[in-house]
This record gives sequence, C-alpha cells and structure tokens, in this order.
Amino acid sequence: MRKKILISIGIFFIIIILALVGLLFLSQTQYFRNIARTTAEGIVSSTTGQTFTIGGLEGNFFNNITLSDVSFIVEGENFVSVKKITLDYALIHMLNNATLFSKVIPVDELLITGLDVNLIKYSDETWNFEKIGSSEEKPTENQESSPPNWSIILSKFLLTDAQITTDDRAENKVSKYEIPEVDLSVKLIDIYRAIDLDLKNAAFNAPDQNISITGLSTKAYYSDEKVSIENLKVLFNDAEIKLNAEAENLTDKPKFSFDASANNFVIENIGTVNLETKGSGQYISSNDIRANATIKIPESEILQKKISGTLEEISMSGTTMNISGGNFDSDLGVIKLDGDIDLNRIISKTGNHNFDITLSLNNIKTTEIFSLLEAATNTPSELPIDTQLGAVLNSEIKATGNWEEFSDLGVKADIKKFEIKGEQAGNLQLSGTADYSSSGAGVDINLNLAEVNLGSILADQNFYSKITSKFDIQAKIPLQGNLLENLSADIEGSFEPSSIFGINLTDGVVDVSYENQILDIKSLALNADKNKLVVSGKSPQKLGADFTYDLEVENLSFISGISPDLAISGTLKAAGDVTGSLNNPDITIDGEVLNFSMDEKYSAKSIKIDGSGTLSNQDPDLKAKVNIDTLAINKKEIREITLDVTSEGAAINADLNIIEDDQFQYKMKASLLDLSSTQKDIQISELVLKLEDTTLDNRDNILLTIAPSSFVLQNFNLYHNNSSALADANISNNGNIDGSLKLTNLDLDDITKALEFQTPLQGTINANIELQGTMQNPAINANIQTQNLQYNDFDNDNIRFDLNYLNQNMDLNFVISNDSVDILSAKGSSNINLNLNDVGKSIENASINLSIDSSGLNISPLSSLVDDVVKSEGELIIDLNASGKLKTPTVNGKIELQEAKLQTKTIRNEIGIPKALIEMNGQKAVLQTLELTTGNGSASFQGELDIPTFSYTLSGDLDNFLIKPERISAALTGDLKVKGEGEKVDISGKITVEKARITIPDSEPKEIPEIQYVDAEQDEFEVESGQEENYFDKNVALNMQVKLIRNNWVKGQGANIELKGDLDIRKNYSQSLRIIGDINVIRGTYDNFGKVFRIEEGIVSFSGGQEIDPFLDITALYRVSSNNIYINISGRASEPKIALTSDPAMSETDIVSFLIFGASSSDISSGERSAVGGIASGLAGGIAAAQLQRLMGNAVSLDVVSISGTNLEVGKYLTEDLYIAYERGTTDSIINSTNITYNKVIVEYQIFKNVTIEADIGGENPGADLFYNFNF
Repeated sequence: MRKKILISIGIFFIIIILALVGLLFLSQTQYFRNIARTTAEGIVSSTTGQTFTIGGLEGNFFNNITLSDVSFIVEGENFVSVKKITLDYALIHMLNNATLFSKVIPVDELLITGLDVNLIKYSDETWNFEKIGSSEEKPTENQESSPPNWSIILSKFLLTDAQITTDDRAENKVSKYEIPEVDLSVKLIDIYRAIDLDLKNAAFNAPDQNISITGLSTKAYYSDEKVSIENLKVLFNDAEIKLNAEAENLTDKPKFSFDASANNFVIENIGTVNLETKGSGQYISSNDIRANATIKIPESEILQKKISGTLEEISMSGTTMNISGGNFDSDLGVIKLDGDIDLNRIISKTGNHNFDITLSLNNIKTTEIFSLLEAATNTPSELPIDTQLGAVLNSEIKATGNWEEFSDLGVKADIKKFEIKGEQAGNLQLSGTADYSSSGAGVDINLNLAEVNLGSILADQNFYSKITSKFDIQAKIPLQGNLLENLSADIEGSFEPSSIFGINLTDGVVDVSYENQILDIKSLALNADKNKLVVSGKSPQKLGADFTYDLEVENLSFISGISPDLAISGTLKAAGDVTGSLNNPDITIDGEVLNFSMDEKYSAKSIKIDGSGTLSNQDPDLKAKVNIDTLAINKKEIREITLDVTSEGAAINADLNIIEDDQFQYKMKASLLDLSSTQKDIQISELVLKLEDTTLDNRDNILLTIAPSSFVLQNFNLYHNNSSALADANISNNGNIDGSLKLTNLDLDDITKALEFQTPLQGTINANIELQGTMQNPAINANIQTQNLQYNDFDNDNIRFDLNYLNQNMDLNFVISNDSVDILSAKGSSNINLNLNDVGKSIENASINLSIDSSGLNISPLSSLVDDVVKSEGELIIDLNASGKLKTPTVNGKIELQEAKLQTKTIRNEIGIPKALIEMNGQKAVLQTLELTTGNGSASFQGELDIPTFSYTLSGDLDNFLIKPERISAALTGDLKVKGEGEKVDISGKITVEKARITIPDSEPKEIPEIQYVDAEQDEFEVESGQEENYFDKNVALNMQVKLIRNNWVKGQGANIELKGDLDIRKNYSQSLRIIGDINVIRGTYDNFGKVFRIEEGIVSFSGGQEIDPFLDITALYRVSSNNIYINISGRASEPKIALTSDPAMSETDIVSFLIFGASSSDISSGERSAVGGIASGLAGGIAAAQLQRLMGNAVSLDVVSISGTNLEVGKYLTEDLYIAYERGTTDSIINSTNITYNKVIVEYQIFKNVTIEADIGGENPGADLFYNFNF
C-alpha cells in the first residue's frame, strides 16, 4: 500500500514537473509571446480608449520580461514611447511560503531606457492625457479605504535617456526636459502607508529654462506620522544645495525643523549668493503658527558688489511675523531692517494684513547703486542718472500700513531723515510725512536744497544748475474723482542765489496755495540778471484764480541748454493776466519775441502776439493777433505774416495773410465751425495766391472735415481766368479712398515759379486724376496733357500721359509730339499687385509689356537732370520692346544718339558725340559704337552689358583725346579696357600723355572749401568736397601703363617745368596700389624769392612696393658769384639723404651764407653770421621752425615751415589741390668768401581723387624735377 502511495506521489510530482517544463517551453515560443503581447495591447487600448502597442516581447517569464518599442498613442499623436523596459524578478522566490506569508512582492530590478513623454496642451486649454479613458468613471462612495496590506520592495530602479516634451499649442511654445539618469531603491509598505526611498543619483536638464540638476541624492521617509529628508545633496546649475528637514506628529499639531544651505548659487546678470538658514516650529492651527528662524548671508557678490548680513531672528506667533536684527553690510553701505508683518489674511483667509517696518540706510553710496542699476538694465547709456555721481544717501523711514486686497493698500510713512549729499550733486535734505491710499496721496514735508546740481544727478550737463532753496510743502492729491475739485496744496519757500539752464537767479520767493478750487498766489517772483518772472495776485472772491504775470527773458538760448536738438535764440517779453475758473480761465497776453532764430532754418525779426479770451469748447471767447516780421525759412525770406483769430459763437475764425514780396502774396480766410464737436469742420471762404502777374483764387467755399474715422476735402477750387485746379478727397481710417484732381489750362510757369525751380517750365497742363478703392487695392485713372512745353532747348507741342489701373492690370500710354508728329511714344501694360503702402514690394513682383519709340528726342533737359552736365544738345532715337519681370526685363531694340554735344563740369571742354548706338538683345545690351570728339582728337568705345547681373565689358581707343579739367589741358592717346560686375570694376590699358599743361594760378586763397565753376550762360554751380570713401580700395582693380612723352609742362607761380616718364600702375581688389617705373625731369626753371633755380638731372623711381616710397636721385645746381653749389638728394622719399657740395669746395657755413645772403660768411654782419651758423647746424641736426620763420621774416605768408634732418622747407597751399614748397641747404664757396644758399622747389598738384603730381625744382642752376604720388 505504501508503495502504491509513493508511486502515486511520484507520478504527481512528475506531472507537475512536466507541466512546469511544458509551461517553460511554451513561454519561450513566439506563439505564446504574441498571445501575451496582443492580450496586453488589447486590455490597455480598450481600457483607455487609445492605442497601445508593444513592438517586441522577450524573456522566460519566470525571472525576467523585456518589452521593446512600447508606444502609447493618444488622439493620433505619441503620448509615451519607450525603447526598452526590463523587469528582473524571481518567480520561485515570490511563491515561497515565507514571502507569501509576509505579503511582500520582491522585485530585483526595473530598467527603463529611452523614455519619451509628450505632454500636449490643446488650444481649448485641455491636455492630451485628459483624453485617456474609454468611458466616464463611475462615482464612488465617499468613504476612506485602507491601503492594501501588501508591500513592494524594488531593489533597483534605473531610468536612462529619458525626455519629457511639453507642447503648449495655445501659447505656441514647446519646452524639452531631459532626464539622463535616475538610480534609486524603494520600499512601499502597504503600498502607500509608508515609503522608504534611497535616491542614489539623479540628473535633470531643462535647456530652455537654463536649468541643470546633477548629483541629486537623499534618503527620504514618509508615513502617517512622520516625514523626513536626510542628507539631500544636489548641484543646481553648479550651486551646491544641502537640506535636512523633519516633520513629526503630522496628525496632531505637527512639529517641524529644517537646516539648509546654498553655496555658489549664481543668479544670471545678478551675481553669486551664499545662504544659510535654520529654524523650527509647530503648527497649532491655521490661525496659530509658532516658529523661529535665522538667515545668514555669508560673503556673497551681487552685481560685482560684496554683501553679507544676517536676519538674527524671524519669529512667528499666531499670524504675526516679527523681523529683528536685520543688518546687511555691503560695498553699497549698511542697510538695517526691523518690524512686524501680520499675515492674517494669507493664513486664516479673514481680516487684513498689517505691517510696521523701520528701514535705515546708512552711508549708501549712490555710485554703487547706480552701477547696480546699470548692470541690471544692461543699457548704461539709457540710464537717466549719472552712475558716477559720488553722493551718499542716509535715511530713516518708519512705514505702517494695512490691506485686505493689494488694491486697498494704505501706507503712512514717517520720514525722519532722507539726505543725499555729494560734492558734485550738492545737498538734498527732506523730512516729514507721507501717506497713500487708493483714494489719494498726501505729503507734509520740509525740503532743503543746497547747491543741488541737476546736471550731475541727471547725467546731462544741459541741466547744469546750482539750486539753493527751502520749501514747506503740504498737499492732498486725489487719485479718484475730479482732480481740481478735490486737490489741496500749500507751497511756501524761497530761492537763494542759484543758477539753472544758464540763468543766474539772484533771489526768488514762492507762496502759493490751492484749496476748494481757489488758487491763491500770495507771492511768486523769480529774479535773474536780466530775466524775471513776477506773478502777483489776490485771493479770488470766487472759484478759480486772479493774478497778473510779467515775464522777461534776455536770451532764449537757455532752451537749447534744455533741449540741445533745438538751437533757439532771441529775446522774449510777455505780460498779461489770468482770471476765472481754472477749467476755463480767461487769459490775456501781450508778448513779443525779437531776433528769433531756430536751427539755422528759421528766423524772424520779430514775432508779436496780442490776445485775450477763453477756449471753452462750448462757448469760446477768443480774440488774438499774431504778426511775424521778416521771416526766413531755409533762407527763403517772407516779408510779413499776420494772423487774426476771433470767435463767434462756437466757431473760431482765422484770417491769414502772407507777403513774400511784392510779386508773391497769399491770403486765406477760414473758420472752424464748431469747436465743441468731435468732428472738426473747417470752411475756407477765401484762398488767394498771387504769383507775380497771375492770381489764383477760389470761387466757392472749400470744406475740410477731420473726423475720428475719416478725413474729407470737399470742393477744393482755385481759378485764374480760364485756368482752374479742382479736387475732392475722402480718406477713411479703414483704408478706403475716393479722390479726384482736375487741372484745366494751368500755367506751368506759375507753378515752377512758386516752387522756385531753377529753370522754369513754360506751357500749360490739363489733368484729370481719379483714385478710388483702398491703399492695398486701389483703382487709378489718370489723364495728363501739356501743351507748348518749353524747357531749356526742349520744345514740344504736346505731351500726353494716360494711366489706368484696376484689378492688378495697369495700362499706360505716354506720347510726346511736335508739329503734329509723335517724336516719342511709350505704350504698354503691366500685371502688378499694386499696394500704395509698399510700392517697392509691388514693383518687385510686377511683370510688364512695354514698347518705346522715338524718331528724335531732344536731349537738352539732360543738363538739368544730371548734375555734372552743364550743356547738352542732340537727338535720341529709341526703338525698344520690354517684357517679363520689371526687375529683370527682357529688352529688345536699339538706342541711338546722333550729332550730340556735351559739356561737363569735370571735363570743361565740349565733347562731340557724332554717333552712339546701343542694341538690346534680351537681357544683354551691346554698345556697338560710341564715337567721341574733342578738339582735333577722338575716341571710340564698344562693349556689352548683362542686365540681370549688371556685368559689363567695354573697350576703347583714344587718339589725341583732349581733356580740360580745371587748370589742366592734356591730350591722351591709347587704349582702355573696362570690365566689371556690380560695384567691381577692372580697368586696364596703355595711355600716352602729351601736350599736357598744368597751370598754377598766380594768386589763390590758402584754403577753399569748394571749387566753383562759372559759365557765362549758366548759373554758378559748385562741386563740394566730401569725405573720401572706401570704394576705390575695395572695388577697383587697375593694370595701366602710362607714358608721359615730351612737351608736358607745369607752369605758373614762377614754375616752368617739363617732364616725362613711364609708369606701370597695378592694383587688385581690396589691395594696395603699386607703381613701377621712372619719372624724369627734362628741364625746367623756377623763379621765386628773387632767384632762379635749375635742375641738372633728376629721376624718381617707383619699385612697386606695397607702400609707395620711390627712390630719389636728384642733382640740382645754383650758381652765385662764380660758385657752383650742388644739392644731391638720394635714398627713399620717406628718408631722403641730402648732401651739399660746392665747386670750388667751401665750408657748410659759407654754403648757407651764399644761399641766403649771396655772400661769404666773412662778408656779412655778426648778426647775420650768427643766423647762418644756426641754419648750418640745423641742416646737420635740425632747426626749429620758429627760428627759421624769424630768420626769413613774414614777407611771404607761409603754411608750412619745418626742417627734417638736413631739409629746411617753407611751403604754401595756393589752392586745396596745389602746394608749392621752397627748400634750402647750405655749402661753402672755395672761390670767394661769399655764402650761397642751395634752393629747391616742390610742386604738388592733385589731379583727381587718387592721383597727385609732385615736381621738385632746385640745385646749383635753375632746374626742375618731377615727383608722382598716387593717393588712395
């Protein structure tokens, strides 16, 4: 029997083992895993009403499970996704009797990798996680359930590479939060009855908020009776934070304590703070919290200022917090704080808040405070204070107050002391009381100022002042209701000698009060050197004011001191009185401004104002007259302006007369019909424009309506005989436009004279223009026609321009005809989305189809359109068709210029253009020929231009081509090639210069601000000098060979010099100019200081270096008393070496004596001999310019007197482009005892912006040398 039982038991265990083995094998099959995966997906998806998927499921289910690519989709968008979840456990251990008996679920490890959570806030303010749940939760009975009596022990939880994204679509803001790692273990006793957490390490990053948390670790415990946090350590943005905290008796009057610190806590743009705090307390009830704490701030740095301090005790009893021992010491000074704050409403939700605080500031350095403000605002230049004021602030203020809601705040302040004192700022002292409530504010203060400088305080020396005064001020200022009805104030004080805005006050007194709507000015007087303000009044018998005023200002320039943008000058005198209600006082004024000027644009001999009245909207009573005598606006003088203003009922009438001179006078009578109306209607009953012998006037009233929603012009009309100008316009705030303009037989001569055109137009104009629609989508119809138009030599019978625009389609027609023949016509259309608010953008996208034809258009108006052209004549023949985009059109056809002549300011000789032909082929322009003639010379050019890229290639030949810029005449022969793109230009070629004549004027002022050219047939015009631009250096490349052959002369001011040479001029983009070659002086003389100099031989060599520093080799001869004195100049121009020799040989003193006095040093006086010795030694070691000036005297007005090494130089600028210098050396004569002076002359002439000619002349006998510089 026993055997059978044993066999039965054995068979049972075998079956169990086989079942377990079978289950083990079954769990490893893909079929089982698919069932488990789909079952889990179905349960979660059906429960939540969303989509839950598991990409892969692995593990043996007995000790581990691994899920991969887990995804939870909410409303079609990813909510949670996990790359991998691994759960390690021991199923056998879980099923152990001891484990089951203790009701503990042990989990070895839970690993989560690649967690990605997306939190979406929709535009309706709901979140995506709120969509989870297929049906509404059933309400549960309100009963407290006990936690399950099962516990979970998780030995290791590791989360890596996690990310949380919040997408706030309501605010269009996306934030990302990174969790690199969380490593912890946790015990959940009865799931949540007690939690024991051991956080070993955690990290968290929020890049958008600039938050980084690393190294977070702590041990925490939670139960119904106790919460504790032990040894919490964390690096928050590299700041070390520590915390220990504990709370006990959570269910009955809990007690709490804490000890925390933060080290090296960086607040961006503020500084680094260290903080220590410790405290404890007990929560008795919501109305009774008892606690004590201390706060220490170890040495910290705020805005680069050191600070430390303590709040020795912060205690709380009931709802009242007491602060005592607040003492903070810093680089700013010392701040002390004590007081009580009752937080009753915050804590108990009933009653009011109250506070009683005393704040003391001792020796606070304003410089440091302002520096803090500067750093905090990060805009130091915008701070309205001088951050280096150097004043010291001391104050003691006791403030009490209460509030239920912050809008009900009431504050009373007892200002025992408030003082700012500094050497630059002066001394300001204030004491008294102040109060504030939602209904009003009040002050009762005593203010003393001693030499207070507003310029130093406001960091603006335009407000420089030294104010010394004493004032007692009492005021009640209402913040609700009518200000004038409820305001009361009493100001009494005096000024001692002070200055402000450049006005020196000798004395002043103020005694003014306002109460019950009565302004009582007992005394108000400010007296200055020659300025005064005196206001005297008496206590009014009824509401309002009753006082007179008298104002005198000697110079209004003090306004410029206040506002430097306004340059105002003149004198002012004004007097009058003010009576009646302050809401609408009756004011009289009798004032005059003399010699007024503003900003050098406006000036007047006198401005007189005489008026009286009130400006009540309902019933104005106004009578005023303004007279302006000799007004100038931008140098345009107007003889007189008068304006008379009167009121009639609710209307204001104005009568304006402007007399420019006897020929031009203007008159207008207008009325503002109802001042009280929101809509302002202005009726112009008379408008007269007298333009020489033509008078334009209106025949019907013109009405202007200015309303909040629109501007309307009705019936604008001006007539002269059969000529008229009529207009109407209605412009609404919503952008709608409806306007028209009609001109009939209007004389263009009158218009151009009124507008002061330099060259008036002759002829008549008729126009009909209509504009409707909106600024963004207008409808335009314009027809403009002129008859018998004359402008310079341009004379045409008729010009007609028609334009029509509607619904993005524009048609235009432009025709010029003469003798009933069309000489120019332009017809076409455009597809353009025209927006009058942004015309530039409209043009960018416009397409065109345009044809232009001309049988011969007179080009004489070119002289008025192009500043450099003085005179132009010839005919322009055009045959063009353009299509495509307006910015990059396709153009075909030709442009031809025939028998044209031009005269320009730059090249003053007349240039003939027998023929010029440009052929347009698509987006390329080909210059087939351009023929130029000047004198007996000629030039021809050909080339191509690519329109879209604006790249071009031109080539030309010059044959004896004559140019005549100012004081220069030269003939050029050679070839040129010019190519470029955009701003870049590359010029190459070979040019020969001959027959050059450079004329030096006999007499010119030293400096000329601009060069003036005068033509007998033209008005004077001028080319003003300006700052050199960087264009040449950056955008110009050169490869030029320049040859100067014989017969090139520089003449004038005693000079007569011939020169020749060959130069290679090279330059790459953004590189320096390089010159290679030699310049030789063939012959030449220079006559000055009564002596003639001759160059024996001379050469200036350019080596092509990066710096233009040529090598000099010059020999000059001056002959005196049968003695030959030689000057030899060699070396680089920057450091020339000069040697003086003579034949026969002489001492250096004798050479100098011969050069200066024409005799040996032994044959001159002792005084002259001393001067010669000084110059001789100066030639060897340098001589002071002042000594040379005294020696040579002031017979010649010199601009330069200097000596460098052995060079003595005296020079004069004859014009801003021409410089002449005279140089001396000395040598001894061996033939006789006389001394002679070597002489050298330097001539520098700037031909144009980057090229200068320099010539050196000097030596034993009359001669010359040439020196070229290229300035860039």
